[in-house]
Amino acid sequence: MFTKITYVTLVVKDMQKSIEFYRDVMGIPVKTQMPQWTELSTEGTTLALTPETAEIKIDPSNNNSGISIGFQVKDLDRTYSDLRKKGAHFQMPPIDQGYGFSATIEDPNGYKITLTQSKW
Repeated sequence: MFTKITYVTLVVKDMQKSIEFYRDVMGIPVKTQMPQWTELSTEGTTLALTPETAEIKIDPSNNNSGISIGFQVKDLDRTYSDLRKKGAHFQMPPIDQGYGFSATIEDPNGYKITLTQSKW
């Protein structure tokens, strides 16, 4: 029935800071950019950003939204090193999870992002 997830939308506190993080730190190209909507393009899935409004609020100090983002990477050690040089804040350095290696980074809004290098 369903073949793939085409996009994920994150509500963000500061659109420009969030764009800079995903574009400049994470290296994800911007596909579309408007004041109320920005799309970043990864292979197969679009990551969309939209600013917080009076109706939709996030609490970056207590991000219990249930949202998590995961990216597959080819070389986790290199990605970890590159992102740290760009000032990324890691909550968990690369560790062996059995199925592969993973690390957790935090975006400017408090969203957790897992980077995984599969063993298979």
